[in-house]
Amino acid sequence: MLVAVGARCRDDLAWYLGFDRSNTRLHTEPCRAGNDASADVRGAGLAAKAALRFETAPTILSAWNFGTSADADPGPAENPPIDIGRGLMVGAGAVAAAAVYWLMQWGSSSPWTIIDHDRVALHNTNRGLLFFPNDAGWPNALPSPRSHA
Repeated sequence: MLVAVGARCRDDLAWYLGFDRSNTRLHTEPCRAGNDASADVRGAGLAAKAALRFETAPTILSAWNFGTSADADPGPAENPPIDIGRGLMVGAGAVAAAAVYWLMQWGSSSPWTIIDHDRVALHNTNRGLLFFPNDAGWPNALPSPRSHA
């Protein structure tokens, strides 16, 4: 199945993804991909998941209020900074890397201490949004540590 993202793309595909702030749109015709608002990251992130979930019906889904169709609230246009106080993360694997990635995207202003004595492995690169093959030492270098003391 081919899926296109945005309004300026081929018009002969079965499915199209778009997003607006916290809302993701899965439709049968090209649709808008963002409004240059910082909150578009929520809808874009959900769009990647929506492509895998909804197979038969066009829909709108909100990452803000989890509503669908007319109940899908796009939320605010700008992401407010997230301040949860000082954070400690033990382990910097796939889940932790995803958490760090999204905290960065949403503008976390909290100080974090991340502890992980492992090095990045090549199989971490397909699960962690922060790790790339060169972090794993690929093709001919030493792998980097997951965190620095």
